[in-house]
Amino acid sequence: MATWQADFHVLLPPSGLPSDYRTALDGVLPRGASWTTDLEVWGVDDSDRIDVWNAGEPEMFARFDLRKWDMDLYERFLVFVRAANGRLRTADNGNDVELTSGGFIHALRSSPAAQFVENPEAYLRSLDEHRDTP
Repeated sequence: MATWQADFHVLLPPSGLPSDYRTALDGVLPRGASWTTDLEVWGVDDSDRIDVWNAGEPEMFARFDLRKWDMDLYERFLVFVRAANGRLRTADNGNDVELTSGGFIHALRSSPAAQFVENPEAYLRSLDEHRDTP
């Protein structure tokens, strides 16, 4: 994870991913390279990326590069999550995310990644201040 990426857990229904999830995710981001057969990747490591772990119960994780905002990407992602009957939870604080454009944008803007992109120096200084606090 890069500091400029906002991370989300995609919570899947008990039925798991739909059978056409690969084709659906191809419409969200281009397929990327993986280091293991248990991990399918769409996107790239240091930018926008969606991971699907297929070791046991499928798990999904998504991260978005907030150095550049891509509203079309966010909408395609939300369409996928809704179609899969999934839910979203922020990785940084575990908050549930409303599956609307407004709810997702709010989660992105509230993320540590957005704070870092807005003012890297202040963000890093705040981390240092928290570290020194008992």
